Amino acid sequence: MGTKDKQFWAQLHVQGLWQEGVFIGYFVHCLDITREHSNRLSLIDRDRDSQSLREAIEKANSSLADLQDKLRNSAEEVAQREAQLRKVTEKSLRLEKSTKESLERAEKAVEKSARLQHELDRLRKQQTDSTQAVQETERMQLEIAKLTSEQQSAQSMIEDLEVQLDAARSEAARVSQEYQTATTRYSVLEQQLSDTQKNLVA
Repeated sequence: MGTKDKQFWAQLHVQGLWQEGVFIGYFVHCLDITREHSNRLSLIDRDRDSQSLREAIEKANSSLADLQDKLRNSAEEVAQREAQLRKVTEKSLRLEKSTKESLERAEKAVEKSARLQHELDRLRKQQTDSTQAVQETERMQLEIAKLTSEQQSAQSMIEDLEVQLDAARSEAARVSQEYQTATTRYSVLEQQLSDTQKNLVA
């Protein structure tokens, strides 16, 4: 009943009337239930909106949990990369120190070899003067040969240490790149988490 813009709802109650066992007609009672019906429709709409809101909140909570898991995993990965980078850096420092010490030993060996060569030249000048000088020269030549061998061994060790140092530096660069990548992913996930929380509050 009513119009399209202003509806009217009514509830009819019909009751038979009897008098001394004889049916004499009907009693019709009409109740205006427009407000009650409108309230019921409003409650239905509100329940539907509440259900949609609950589903949206559950979905947002699920997305938030996924982002938190990803953020936690990224944080763990960053921590692992930082630990690995520290280890590689420490190894690189140890190799540099060892290389420096080896270079110092090699320099000392070269200086000693130069001194011995100078002494050998002096002894060679005296070689014709005495047999003892010849024997001393031979002894010095043996010592020089020994020192030359030690110098070659030191040079070989220096070359090996330089190869190890280059490898350690390459590993440090690789780990640093992975650390930067993990940090970038961590920042993106933090921004996604912040955006999700803002949308949830709104």
